[in-house]
Amino acid sequence: SQSPQTSSKQNSWNSLVLAD
Repeated sequence: SQSPQTSSKQNSWNSLVLAD
């Protein structure tokens, strides 16, 4: 997967994963 660039970005990504 892509490396975490910023907490904010990762937070959004986690949301998408959880939504899925």
